[in-house]
Amino acid sequence: MSCEAERCPSALVIGYGSSLRGDDQAGPMAAGQLSRLGFACRVAAQLTPELAADIAAARRVIFLDASVEVAPGEIAVLPLTPQPVASGPFDHHLTPAGLLQLAVDCYNWRGEAYLIAIGCDRFALGENCSTPAQRAIARAIRAVCDL
Repeated sequence: MSCEAERCPSALVIGYGSSLRGDDQAGPMAAGQLSRLGFACRVAAQLTPELAADIAAARRVIFLDASVEVAPGEIAVLPLTPQPVASGPFDHHLTPAGLLQLAVDCYNWRGEAYLIAIGCDRFALGENCSTPAQRAIARAIRAVCDL
């Protein structure tokens, strides 16, 4: 795969999801592969307020997450804008848009952001990603390279 992280040295990739729930690990798996290609990556089980400082240092942020709203094996690339967090920024349901808002509020971040939703359908306890999820991970990596 031809992909040059040095084309965008101020990009940050955040892959999140549980490594214990099958396809939910698609975001972290894709981020791990992108890290080996030279991208600045963070891997997390869930989005936390501490990531706002990392976002503030980047001009472009790309979130990678497993999704049941996208057909298994497919991806969706969605532009993101900061959005106020309805229930407070420090709960267990911080969204990418809420995390971006936290970076704006705390660090005056002004950049661009995307969510790459990775189409998955197996979230039972287990360590293996399904074949469709593996195809979607490869597509997500190509999409990051294209961004």
